Amino acid sequence: MLLNFIRKLFNKPAANAVEVENKINYQEATQSMAEPTPINEKLYEHLSKLSTHHGQLPSHLYHGGAYKPGLPVKGTLWLSDNYADANRYANFGYSNIPNLEPIVFKTQPRKALKLLSFPGNHVDILKGIYGGTWSHSQLHKDIVQIYNAGKIDFDGFYRPLTNEYFVMYVEDNLDFVEEQ
Repeated sequence: MLLNFIRKLFNKPAANAVEVENKINYQEATQSMAEPTPINEKLYEHLSKLSTHHGQLPSHLYHGGAYKPGLPVKGTLWLSDNYADANRYANFGYSNIPNLEPIVFKTQPRKALKLLSFPGNHVDILKGIYGGTWSHSQLHKDIVQIYNAGKIDFDGFYRPLTNEYFVMYVEDNLDFVEEQ
């Protein structure tokens, strides 16, 4: 049976090279098309009610975390206007993550960032939005999806209670001045 299959496979006439290339290009194009992911409507509803933060943005913001030294930082980050707070966060729990070091990044905004003011206790607010427990990674993903859908024009948000900043696309919005 296998021998018959091999004979049929190799006894076929050569395919038109253009047809084969078109088939391959079509398959690659359709495989790379991601299904649209629905946005988190409850989070969008909450964010759409927030006002824009009109306060002065600090000249430097700090982010602390556990990283492999020398690798670029991309995506979304929580930042503080206070080095000590960022340093505490960098040292929090890093010992449980092998091959990473606590690093504090000093940054400065490249432009005037459009930040939404996120007042209140974010843990309780997000518990209500997510219906219980939530994770930072899910929040980051949901916020970026809302932004990418063009629903709200913003670069992140500001938490007045703690002077924390959440900035999306840090590689476009922040200059990394130094690692400490």
